[in-house]
Amino acid sequence: MLQTRITKWLDNTTLELDISSLFLKKWPKQLIGKEHLITKLNCSDNQITVLPKNLTKLQILYCYNNKLSVIPEGLVKLKELYCSHNKIVFLPKNLVNLQILHCSNNELTSLPNGLTNLTTLNCSWNKLTTLINTFVWREDSVSSFNKLTTLDCSCNRLISLPKVLTRLNFLYCSYNKITTLPDDLKQLNILYCSENKINILPNLVQLQKISCYGNQLFSNLLGDWKKIWVIRNRHQNILRKAGLIKVLKVIKNRSYLPDLSKLLEELVWSPNHPGKFFILLSRAGNWS
Repeated sequence: MLQTRITKWLDNTTLELDISSLFLKKWPKQLIGKEHLITKLNCSDNQITVLPKNLTKLQILYCYNNKLSVIPEGLVKLKELYCSHNKIVFLPKNLVNLQILHCSNNELTSLPNGLTNLTTLNCSWNKLTTLINTFVWREDSVSSFNKLTTLDCSCNRLISLPKVLTRLNFLYCSYNKITTLPDDLKQLNILYCSENKINILPNLVQLQKISCYGNQLFSNLLGDWKKIWVIRNRHQNILRKAGLIKVLKVIKNRSYLPDLSKLLEELVWSPNHPGKFFILLSRAGNWS
């Protein structure tokens, strides 16, 4: 199977070299000396611990679900990198052309400098405490940071996000320690920020979906949040019978739950933007 795939690729080296799902534990000896010919490589779903050097023409790399601890240096032409579900502790430098990066479920504590052309970044399920090294690497490159449109940094140890995400459409940052969100998220359509320490939200004028339970938002913003959809059926029934005006009173008085945090854990809510309707969950009753 391996030799058949290599032979097929050698007939046209501009095509993807697919050696995925072959139970490989190391780089195939049949490919030694041919690394410089590879432009697209898929070696995912193996048990490879080390990738070769000299992948100088590589533009797309799929290497998820292996046992890699590092990605080789010198990948200056790389545009897409999918390396999730490994044991990677750091990524290479000089990924200046990288546009898509999926590096979730690794052991990363920081991200490399110079990732200024990224449009998509998924770095969830790592050990990151900051994204600053990713977005600020020299003063004259600040304008490049707004190319990012999708960011998933969930399940890390972040306390803040960069303030230059002006083109961001999708943000997933749940299960961190974030206290505030950037105030320049003018293009944001979808926000998942549950289980943080957020006590105020910026003006999200384009927002269509939001999940923000497990924060501290109701403490001083209750009056600004008018439409409420509950996850649990028992709460749907209670709130539907009470009606919207009474619902607000019920929440303020905490009359049927021991404390407000228990209610927050079972609610998803949306700000009352004119013409915007929450579509993540079905509404219970008539909330118009």
